[in-house]
Amino acid sequence: SSHFGSSRSAFCVAPPLLSRTRSLTPVDSEACSFVADLRSKASASVLIVQAKLGEAKVKAAEALAKATEPITSRFSAVLLKTQSARSAALERAYQARAAVLDLAASTKAVVVGLQANVQAKGIRACAQDLATFAQLLARESAASAKVRAGESLESTRAKGLAKVEFVRQQAGEAKEAATLKATQLSAATGEMVSQKSFQMTAASATAGAVTLGASGAATGAMTGGLAGAVAGLPLALFTFGLSIPAVAAVGGAAGLVLGTAAGATTGFLGGGAAGYCVYQKKDEIRRAVSSTYIKASSGAELIKGGEIKSAEYAKDVVVAAKGRVERADTGDTAENTDRDRSCTTPTSSASGGVALD
Repeated sequence: SSHFGSSRSAFCVAPPLLSRTRSLTPVDSEACSFVADLRSKASASVLIVQAKLGEAKVKAAEALAKATEPITSRFSAVLLKTQSARSAALERAYQARAAVLDLAASTKAVVVGLQANVQAKGIRACAQDLATFAQLLARESAASAKVRAGESLESTRAKGLAKVEFVRQQAGEAKEAATLKATQLSAATGEMVSQKSFQMTAASATAGAVTLGASGAATGAMTGGLAGAVAGLPLALFTFGLSIPAVAAVGGAAGLVLGTAAGATTGFLGGGAAGYCVYQKKDEIRRAVSSTYIKASSGAELIKGGEIKSAEYAKDVVVAAKGRVERADTGDTAENTDRDRSCTTPTSSASGGVALD
């Protein structure tokens, strides 16, 4: 089969030679087409690989550029700084050289002038001129030093005054802020105190603290005195009974203090809470009291009406009895008897009616 495949590839490689010798069979044609497809695919693969290699080269170049960009920028910055420093050093060197040359030229001119003065005036006159010049230079130096000292003093004084003014301004602002805060706090406190709920709560808390504080003081003093007396009993034999009142007094004082504190605290908190709750429920309490008063008033009116009816009925009975007594005095005994019988039934029914009422 390998020999057959090699012969196929040979046929496909040199088709003109084969066509001269003999014609291709269908198998050879299929093999040639297969080899051609394979070559085209290989060429396409090579192109793809080349394209991928090109992209990889581009990406590698970009990555290398990105990687070397900080180093390059830093190197450029260092190089620029070095060049600027070199330029500055050269400029300073040139300036120093020019200054030295100027100083040498001025020194030379002074020396030449001094020599000319010495030759013209003499050494003594030149010495006097130098002394005069030195005095003038000293005066000018002293005057300039005095001026600089005055300027420094004025500057220091101005800075001190500025600082003092700044501190004064800060103090004024702090004072204004404190005054504003105090005013706001006073207004808020006044508003809170003026509220009915706060007044009710404070009054209830004060009353509770006073009431329970007094009761707590009494209870604490009594309990502490009893506890102290009991604690002093074992020592009574050694102190001839003096330990009992002494320890009782100490226990009573401690109980008084503790009882007062506990009672006042409890009363203050409880009274304040109760007063606040009562103020919050004042409308409901007012409605309940009004309803109770209305019910009591209606009951009283009902009882009063029943009493009036009973009094009127009793009055009618008394009037009827008085009439019967008067008729009995006139001698109408039989008629009075009949009337009494007739009045007995209404009386009992009337009394039953009163009982029902």
